[in-house]
Amino acid sequence: MLSFRLARVPVRVHGSFLLVGIVLGWGFGRGGGAGQASQLALLVGWLAVVFVSVLAHELGHALVARAFGLTPQIDLHGMGGTTSYADPEGRVTSRRRIAISLAGPGAGFFLGGVVLAVTLLRLPLEVKRFEPIVNALVWVNLYWGALNLLPILPLDGGMVLESLAGESRARKVSVVLGVVLCVLALAYGWMWPAILLVLFVVTNVQRLRGDAQERGDEPERTRLRE
Repeated sequence: MLSFRLARVPVRVHGSFLLVGIVLGWGFGRGGGAGQASQLALLVGWLAVVFVSVLAHELGHALVARAFGLTPQIDLHGMGGTTSYADPEGRVTSRRRIAISLAGPGAGFFLGGVVLAVTLLRLPLEVKRFEPIVNALVWVNLYWGALNLLPILPLDGGMVLESLAGESRARKVSVVLGVVLCVLALAYGWMWPAILLVLFVVTNVQRLRGDAQERGDEPERTRLRE
């Protein structure tokens, strides 16, 4: 695990983050006639793109959370990234939670937009060989950012839905939409999104069942307390 601070926010990078990044980028840049050394350089470039992009996303969450007087912490792991914070004084209202949730994709859109603007201005000839890296920066920040806004917990769109409609409704929507999108992903052969969606659906179903069990056990717990 690698630990450091960025903008006074503690950041921890877990080994699973690097492992999943390598798996996702294994075929990155292949098929273009590049030699083995060039392919290795492209893989390293891909890992740098994912690291910078996910960190920028989580830093967007963290900086807005800190602006609300919270103490955030960032973890980069195999599922992407997580920004956590304690709220002992109850400072986080629904509006603030929504602002924190949207700040992550917003930071990614800003970074991807800047890179896209530079790309549209035509890359200099001497840096054309970095085009795959530039395209990856645009793809990761804009397209992944858009997918992150889907109303499925624990994605940022799901967190917004939870703030608006409550946890139970948000989890039910997450299950239904997750199943539908998983079927579509499998139909198009998009295995990694399908795997993530399966994990999201399973997690939300488990939480819904756990909540139902707690509600069913509440009368018994009341009698025990009495």
